[in-house]
Amino acid sequence: MGSVTFQLMIVTIISKMTGLIREVSLAKFFGTGTITDIYVVSESVAAMAFSFLFLSIQTTFIPMYNKVLAQRGRKQADRFTANLTNTVVVLALAIVAIGFVFMPQIMHFVAAGFEGEKLDQAVLFTRIVLFRILFSALNGGFIGYLNNYNDFLTPATTGIIMNVVMIFFSYLTARTGSLYLLAFGGIVSMGVQYIFFPGALRRVGYRHQFILKPKDPAILESLEIAVPAMFSILVNDISIIVDKALATTLVPNGGASALNYANMMFMLVQGVVIVSITTACYPGMSRAAQKKDLTPFKHVIDRSLTQGMLLIIPATVGMMLFAEPLVRLFYQRDQFTAASTMMTAGALFWYTPGLIGLLCSQVFVRAFYALNDTKTPLILSTIQVGVDITFNFILSYLFGLNGLAASTMIGNAVGAILMGIALRKKCGNLQFCSLLISTAKIVAASTVMALVAYPLFYGMGRHMELLRMGVTVLVAAAVYGILILFAQIPEVRRLVNHIYHNRMRRKHRQNGTRA
Repeated sequence: MGSVTFQLMIVTIISKMTGLIREVSLAKFFGTGTITDIYVVSESVAAMAFSFLFLSIQTTFIPMYNKVLAQRGRKQADRFTANLTNTVVVLALAIVAIGFVFMPQIMHFVAAGFEGEKLDQAVLFTRIVLFRILFSALNGGFIGYLNNYNDFLTPATTGIIMNVVMIFFSYLTARTGSLYLLAFGGIVSMGVQYIFFPGALRRVGYRHQFILKPKDPAILESLEIAVPAMFSILVNDISIIVDKALATTLVPNGGASALNYANMMFMLVQGVVIVSITTACYPGMSRAAQKKDLTPFKHVIDRSLTQGMLLIIPATVGMMLFAEPLVRLFYQRDQFTAASTMMTAGALFWYTPGLIGLLCSQVFVRAFYALNDTKTPLILSTIQVGVDITFNFILSYLFGLNGLAASTMIGNAVGAILMGIALRKKCGNLQFCSLLISTAKIVAASTVMALVAYPLFYGMGRHMELLRMGVTVLVAAAVYGILILFAQIPEVRRLVNHIYHNRMRRKHRQNGTRA
């Protein structure tokens, strides 16, 4: 799993960097003004529809596919894939139709601070963007299918393609002044990102069939499992919607944008580390969960969490220490002013600790899904969102936008704790003691790294901020890497041994070829 995770991280880094360039382009062209606010809010609505259908099917597809594969063979499993995909597309059409009709009412709830022409533009913009979910519905199951047959890279490249197209349309929008070019760009980018899927599916032996039998037992069982997952994702999206709605009220011109820019930097780390780890571990976790002895299943959970902590904790420390200079380096230019930087940096600081809770909860959610239990994550996610929304109103009243970000962090922590307790009750001891020991060592190494990085960055003066940040990151990474190598963490030893044995095998092959 380690090498697959590493490859995914490399591709995801490229994907997230292009995503960050996309957001930097938006910041450069539109700042934290009306166009960006409309774009951010419409993306939230489309993402809610997207998550409700696409992510729930994607996460429940692998366990169900493996079940059909084990019981009825590859041919029937592929028929199930085709049938499920076609059924989901029909459901997506229904969601688009409902969203199109009721968009004014939805927008009144999502963007309470929008009025007049700005509200009308947001309604039309979101109606256009909503058609994106048809492409997501068509390819949601195929991502899980490719992952199940060890093709992780093809699905991972989709974000790169989408971001490049969106950068182009952002430029066109800025040049022409046509807001709706950005909306059509969203549809085009969503379709084009799946351009490599047909070839990849053929290579792993899949041929699509136009079957539509929604009453097939496997489809009904799959949808039955997916429905709690849908609502689990939906309640999390409601939390995001409430954030954006409150942001438009707290700071009517730019609040939602600042929150979004901070969240993009947060999601950069989340996508590179957490998504890569959960994507790589999920197929193996699903297969291990089918066995009577759950020891291998628990090992996958432990290894996934340790791998994540090794990267998430130092990233969290670094982003909190340097929130303001990072935001300034990435975003502050043209329409993105110093005031925008201050708003965004404050939100980023309070968002960032939530990465640790998010890592744990996402691994635990995949573990529940692998056990075909989607109801427990739904119940616990609902409690988490309730905590988040409650703190939203309390902390936003006290601290404004920063309070919204802090409430998200608190919600992530509560969700992780509840899911960890529930999973332990379901399948016994999860080796949390060894995980806590490893985490304590990682925290100690990250603390030393911070004690070196902070005075180094601010001790180099106030000029050439990019160079100072680059030097600081390199030195901090070197300090942390050295400390972690000597920390006797099992997952680090395993990775070092893997690299060593790979090098030795390569060396022996080269010597054999020369001989």
